[in-house]
Amino acid sequence: MSEFWNSALSGVAGGLIVLLVQKGIELYEKYKRDKEGRVIKLTRYLKTIPNDILDSLEVGISLEKMKEILGIADIVYESKESELFENGRDAFIYLYHFSNGAIKVASKENNSIDTITIFSIFDKKTSIRFYPNPFEEEGSGVLGKTKLSESIFENNVVHHFSERTARETYFGVEVYYGRMGGYLNYTYFGRYSENFDKYEETKDPKHLVGALIEGFCISNDEGYAPYISEYEMR
Repeated sequence: MSEFWNSALSGVAGGLIVLLVQKGIELYEKYKRDKEGRVIKLTRYLKTIPNDILDSLEVGISLEKMKEILGIADIVYESKESELFENGRDAFIYLYHFSNGAIKVASKENNSIDTITIFSIFDKKTSIRFYPNPFEEEGSGVLGKTKLSESIFENNVVHHFSERTARETYFGVEVYYGRMGGYLNYTYFGRYSENFDKYEETKDPKHLVGALIEGFCISNDEGYAPYISEYEMR
């Protein structure tokens, strides 16, 4: 008889332990859900720029279509460069932050895209492809991995330039390529290179060969390629 009660009591105790463990797990999971529900998840850390973004985001498409592709911009403002620079342009700027980079879109009339600038963040695994022509390898590559080659300077280079600010230094090489459906200008950006100082002294573009391409801009206006600063990438 005692064996029966011992067995029964053991079964009840075991059941109670299982029930308590299960209840504890449920309470912990509920605590985690409640805690996560109180945290604001910033979209820049949740969304990434896909490798083939330029297959759908193009110069000339409407801003409505842009918003379908990219969503709501993080920052929107009207740039008045003409008030600061002799050859400056006025445009509406849309800046997007993503976990692996940033996109800046400019629209002069605020109805369609005139320029697209993309910069990547190098510590991310996602590769962002850039190209003047989706059907050719010439001038194409991956941001943060591809370097400026001599062949780029053998094409129709419009101009090359460098800038120094209190925060950073950067350079740009603008090239004119013909492509199906129109002729656009393309600018390759980099923030620094081994021979940056030599380039600034001589303005000889050969000193930029081998520099890392960190950003890329497509524009329907020669000489207008909005840059994305390191400060804007934050």
